[in-house]
Amino acid sequence: MKVLIAVDDRAIASRIADFVTRHNWTPASDFKVLTVVEPLLVGSYMSVFPAPMLSELRQDMLSKGKELVRYVALALRDSFNSTRIEEEVLEGNPKESIVRCARDWGADVIVVGSHGRHGLERLMLGSVSMAVASTAPCSVIVVRPDFLKHAEDECAHEQVSQVKELVP
Repeated sequence: MKVLIAVDDRAIASRIADFVTRHNWTPASDFKVLTVVEPLLVGSYMSVFPAPMLSELRQDMLSKGKELVRYVALALRDSFNSTRIEEEVLEGNPKESIVRCARDWGADVIVVGSHGRHGLERLMLGSVSMAVASTAPCSVIVVRPDFLKHAEDECAHEQVSQVKELVP
């Protein structure tokens, strides 16, 4: 099984890594950890900066992307000793780049995070996870920002239920 893991910030990336490491994947699973750095658009507010500064900013963004991908890949390597884990940083539109990478790599599933935005904020900033889920060539798992809290709440609820069954 080929699992594409798309990450964009450290907080959600750690939750995605935790989700992926807790999941029971097939022993022969391959993982690709991906982040997409959006290009600095000419004609945007960024174009008022001198070219050398823009180049430095772009390199910094790519470097941070590599660090993020490495962070998740190391978490996976700690949990899955025998699987192959690739790391990739792309430049472009995240929605399109994730779907294209999944198609080109032949992913069986994509794991993405959700920032949990709603209403106007979601409309203004867009939803990468929603766009990926609606256009991906394979299944998509969306890890919500409160994944760990819900998992802990469910576990605690299950333990309380078991105790109630034991106590007359």
